[in-house]
Amino acid sequence: MKTMTFGCSALAFLVVAAIVLDFGVQANVVLGFRAIFSLGAEFRGRLNGLYMATFFAAGAAGSAIGGWAFAQGGWSLASWIGFALPAAALLYFATE
Repeated sequence: MKTMTFGCSALAFLVVAAIVLDFGVQANVVLGFRAIFSLGAEFRGRLNGLYMATFFAAGAAGSAIGGWAFAQGGWSLASWIGFALPAAALLYFATE
């Protein structure tokens, strides 16, 4: 019975984490569009295309790296890479 409770709570935490992650991604997209559409009309089309292409390429690269990391080192390596990339971005942001 104890493992059943742990499994249900782990699943609940996973669902909550997925919802929070999706909310964060959507908020990032909305803020990006807000910055793009606050510019002049002559820049919007090209920047919107570049923004979406970059967003797609980064998502595809993240999926490829995550798949490779899981195949090479399991959840441990995938988790460490998932921790290291945002930490590196935060350090870069802090030095600006």
